[in-house]
Amino acid sequence: MTEDSNDSENFTDLSDEEIQDLSQEFTEAVPEALGRTLGLDLFSGARASEPDEFEEEFSERIAGFLTGFRDAMAAESEDETVMAIFDLQSDVIEQYMMEPDDRQEFDSGLTFITEQLRSSLEVNREGMKELGHANYFDLLDEFAKEIVEAGQAGDVKEFFDGLENGSQQMMLQRLFNPVLTEYYDYLEEHSEISSANEARQYADMYHKLAELVGDILPQFIAVLQIVSGREETYEALSKMGLNNLLQKLQSKKFNRFNELADGIDRELRNSIVHGEFIVNPIENRIEFFDRGDPVAELDYSEFQDEVLRLLALFNALWVFRLMLMYYRVRHLPEVVENLREANSSE
Repeated sequence: MTEDSNDSENFTDLSDEEIQDLSQEFTEAVPEALGRTLGLDLFSGARASEPDEFEEEFSERIAGFLTGFRDAMAAESEDETVMAIFDLQSDVIEQYMMEPDDRQEFDSGLTFITEQLRSSLEVNREGMKELGHANYFDLLDEFAKEIVEAGQAGDVKEFFDGLENGSQQMMLQRLFNPVLTEYYDYLEEHSEISSANEARQYADMYHKLAELVGDILPQFIAVLQIVSGREETYEALSKMGLNNLLQKLQSKKFNRFNELADGIDRELRNSIVHGEFIVNPIENRIEFFDRGDPVAELDYSEFQDEVLRLLALFNALWVFRLMLMYYRVRHLPEVVENLREANSSE
């Protein structure tokens, strides 16, 4: 197929042979695309051990999915298309993600994936509870649930889908960077700050986590704007500094989410960014300054709690999209069942 014919030809008109060609293109392009987006080579092991088998099997899976999607899109009505795509998604999950034991336990692929999402979020919340700061998770989890129940998930998803560009790839690579895993590992190994070196390591974590929060806050504030019926200003938000973003989050119109801004102590953050802090290993304390003036003095345990609070804030903001996905997927069977009943009664 030529590029021109791809542009002009409706997907539902593609032949099986053309879908096979398209699946081959996907097989070649997907590993590179995911690698650029995540900064990880997810398929290196399979390609290295069994390159021919990987290419053939992956291509067949893509072709099967595209064929099913083509047939679903060719349904006579929009409702039939929605129901067909729902069944296709469930079948794909069941075929490629579920083990035999899973098929006995779960009645469909969507039920299975819903449980996987629920379990992942539950484990995540438990981790935040252990840090002593599950409140941020709970706040955003309830918000995600409300968005879906209010029928606003489509608008929010459309916004997020529109962000998949080069700048988002760079942000995702930072978020998937092993440094985050290293933080959790470091916290397990150093559950208490016991030396000046560890205090400085915690300060470095605080600095980097604050940067990551600054990267993701424009998205969340834009979602708040969308849900409240305002025009989202993501482009302008993405150019703001962290302090201005936190001020927006603390405004009266977002009063329900003001506590998120408390997850970052701006004086501590500014002091650490500019290197204006002194570790006192004799008294196990850290003094923080702003242009030479003292702004805070914390003992090791107090500062550690500030780091854990910020880590919990970033975590909640990061898994917010997973929360939305969970509630959307959980809601799908009910929506489709209502469609089936409505269509069967006509």
